[in-house]
Amino acid sequence: MKRAEFLNMLIAVILAGGLSRRFGRDKLLVEVNNTNVITKVAKAVHGVADKVLISVRDEAKGQLLMEKLGDLCQGIVTDLEDIEFSGPLRGMLSCISKIGPGDVLFVPGDMPWLDAGALASFFEACKSCGATSGSIIWDNGLVEVLIQYHSKDARVGKNLKVCKARGSIARVSDMLRTSEKACYVPAGNLTDNPLVFSNINTIEDLKNPKPRGRLIKGEAIVIESEYFWKAFEFWMHNDFAPAAEIYELEGDVNASLGVHHIALHAYIDAAMCLGSMHKNELEKKITEEKLTLMKSYAGYTNESFTSTRNEV
Repeated sequence: MKRAEFLNMLIAVILAGGLSRRFGRDKLLVEVNNTNVITKVAKAVHGVADKVLISVRDEAKGQLLMEKLGDLCQGIVTDLEDIEFSGPLRGMLSCISKIGPGDVLFVPGDMPWLDAGALASFFEACKSCGATSGSIIWDNGLVEVLIQYHSKDARVGKNLKVCKARGSIARVSDMLRTSEKACYVPAGNLTDNPLVFSNINTIEDLKNPKPRGRLIKGEAIVIESEYFWKAFEFWMHNDFAPAAEIYELEGDVNASLGVHHIALHAYIDAAMCLGSMHKNELEKKITEEKLTLMKSYAGYTNESFTSTRNEV
């Protein structure tokens, strides 16, 4: 199914710029049940999007992956040289700057169990909510920040300026926090397989895959907030006390709705604004959010997934 009844072109971008240091070799080219990981991901997004691109650090890596993918991919996007920080955020911002208007779906290239049905359901949920941006959330409030949807109306053009200004403190979640209307879709609404959104960082992740949380169905969480922008403006003018206050309000809103991943990042930003002067109450909030996010796949057992293990 491509775009269901929605009219805008959907461009899927596979994030493939990592160095696979923890894996020991290029994890995207590792074969799982006779198919390499990047091809599995490309097949999943190809079933949903009108156009599939790969985000890479350089042209050489892009050409190598293009040879593997063939007709599953329509082009590569290399990182902008004037973005000083590295990682997935650099790739996402480079893509937004280069690919032009259209709905965009970012997915990481290291999710070998990703499937088209789950992605299609996610896209439709975001569109149905009228969201300008969206991601997937687990029962513990963990957000799959590398899976992001952004509509053609999203304020993504401002993200490059914001993230450049934030520099080393910029995060992938900033792309969601700047959204006029962010939608967080419960993973349980999208699939019955808890491994669909699991990524791999080590060989052990392939041999003994674990889910990132529990599959619980529920209403999508929609947040319309200007807190990030207001705090950012104060921060840019070195007005750190009001910036911290607004970041903390942003955290409170997200925490009250169960989006603990974003709440944690907002609280950390508030604490950084205040430095050593931040309150014990704020430190307590940071600790509580971290503990909540640590409640990931507790309760699952390896025996539950014997049928999903793969030949590596």
